[in-house]
Amino acid sequence: MILLRRSRGPTSFTAVLIAGVVLGAGACSTEAPPPTDSAPVLNSDPTLRANMLDEEDARGTGPSGIQFLREGLLAPDAELQRVAVRAIGRFEDSEFVPLTFPLLFSGDEAVRAEAINALGQASSETLGDEVADLLFDYLAREEQEGPAVRAAIARTLGRLRYADAARFRRAEETLLGMTRDGDGDAPLVTVLGAALGLESMARGRGRGVMSEASVERLRELASLGRAEDGAVGPDSARAESESVSNPMRLGDPARIRRVAMLALSTIGTAGSDAISGAIRDADPDVRRLAVTMLGRGPAIEGTGELLIEAFSDPSPRVRVEAVRTYAARAPEPRECAPLFSLARDDDLNVALAALDLLGQPCGARPQQDALLSGLAAGLENAGPMDWHRGAHALVSLATVSPADAGVMVDGAVRSANPFVRMYAARAAASMGSTEVLEALAADPSPNVRTVAVQGLFGLVGRYADDLLVAQLEQD
Repeated sequence: MILLRRSRGPTSFTAVLIAGVVLGAGACSTEAPPPTDSAPVLNSDPTLRANMLDEEDARGTGPSGIQFLREGLLAPDAELQRVAVRAIGRFEDSEFVPLTFPLLFSGDEAVRAEAINALGQASSETLGDEVADLLFDYLAREEQEGPAVRAAIARTLGRLRYADAARFRRAEETLLGMTRDGDGDAPLVTVLGAALGLESMARGRGRGVMSEASVERLRELASLGRAEDGAVGPDSARAESESVSNPMRLGDPARIRRVAMLALSTIGTAGSDAISGAIRDADPDVRRLAVTMLGRGPAIEGTGELLIEAFSDPSPRVRVEAVRTYAARAPEPRECAPLFSLARDDDLNVALAALDLLGQPCGARPQQDALLSGLAAGLENAGPMDWHRGAHALVSLATVSPADAGVMVDGAVRSANPFVRMYAARAAASMGSTEVLEALAADPSPNVRTVAVQGLFGLVGRYADDLLVAQLEQD
């Protein structure tokens, strides 16, 4: 049994890694058989499992410390080992590495993958150079590791914090190599792990640090499994379906494409070909990411046409993102014709995004005022399910045409729906109507009063102190 000292000295992490190397060297001796993906021993102990979960929740500070987790690490049941080493990793404490390291040589693939993940978590508050060296050595020793374990190594290498630039580059090159198997792609689950690692590196270090080779490979992965027409090929579709039932052994091509697009978005070098291809992808989240990237950085060729295409996307979340991107790219005064149409979209989220953007003047002002007035009319009698469009339209109308909004705000104030009255307070604040806000500051709904007093303070400042003090006596 390894006893851990709870020291916090600057060399504690290096010390425990040395202890881990000693343990691993014993496990990797020439006399020991290589790891195999044998079936786990099913000897589940529900009482031990429950006690382990309690210690995990307490992060080892409960009455039993980590007594039951230690038992789980040595249990004959591979699932109990996996749960135990997962819990140890979640402590994010480098002093527990000696407990984690021996399970890197378990006979069960899932246990080894969880142990690698725990090793990375243990270095979350320290620099990861030492852990990276261990993982480089582990890869060299265990060349026959399964794809899921290699994926865990890739994810962990990507999440580490590096002090040494040379190690960072070695890790980046290792991840690139793990995406390939000879002249082809590595197994999908390994490619996914490597893509996640590269994305973590890009996000953690910012723009300008990833090599051109990484950028080019990420562009390739952004189209992995996608046919030229954007449809998913039969092999990739089968893999996506099977990965739901067997995530350890198969990757998800669509998720790989999403992660690659996220990484390219962070790096800022996706390129027009990657974006235009992704905007026609079979996966809605890949398309959404492509639309998001259209709104960042310099406009690419065909941005307007791609956005118009996205306005009619079958996925509401893609259309919502298209509305936001249009707001970032549209000229001034805004050409609002697409927003007029999207304000009546069948999906409520799309319509509300468009209506909120119509709070800025459009080139076609009469059409804008007519649309917003028509939707805001009748708010006084709006029911609990049909008030959203009218309420958002009222706030936008109060910004661009306060005179037209005045009568409708009065009607909204009389609504039995407190959410309508809350939006009436927002509209009144936009119009500068202190009279309406003072009336709503006495509303029975605390949500309405909150918006009203915030609006008043924004308009009159300390002149609203008496009203603010009065609110302290409310429920």
